[in-house]
Amino acid sequence: MVCQAQFPADVLPENHRLVCPNARRWWARAAAGGIAFPRAFAGGHRESTTRANKLSHLSRVSGFSNSRFWEGILVEVQIFGVKRSADTRKALRFFAERRIKTHFVDLMERPAALGELRRFAQKFGVTALVDRESRRFDELGLRYAQLADERWLQKLSEEPLLLRMPLVRNANHLVIGTDEPTWKSWMEKK
Repeated sequence: MVCQAQFPADVLPENHRLVCPNARRWWARAAAGGIAFPRAFAGGHRESTTRANKLSHLSRVSGFSNSRFWEGILVEVQIFGVKRSADTRKALRFFAERRIKTHFVDLMERPAALGELRRFAQKFGVTALVDRESRRFDELGLRYAQLADERWLQKLSEEPLLLRMPLVRNANHLVIGTDEPTWKSWMEKK
């Protein structure tokens, strides 16, 4: 139930939910901010029925808008890599420890789209995407290959083990490989 009416602080409608002594103040703030009210109170404290309402209540009423908990919700990171890659696991662990939502794309199960690879290539160049030290690079005999950028992108899409991993994206911010200082700066900006 969402509060549609604007009630003055001194006029409260008949409501069985107003159990807590602070309910009058909460009702006034919630009526002004349009916060959805919970279905019940537990122990005399306001509890939200959904996580989104709880977070909006924290930011509007209690002044928690600058907390790390609130910031962690706003950052969402996409990680491209292979599960058996140590650097990919390190990136996943880094964001998991900070409770940041990640979307992991295992390149062995689902290859990277050309458009996604182009995004990284536009910022860093195609040569930065290629892991010339990988075993797969030597197995394919690409040490002396001279391919056009578009052909390299196709090859990287077909052979994910040729990529430097992980590829990490946060909105328009991109990183190739493990770069913890940059990842930390993403959390500070939010």
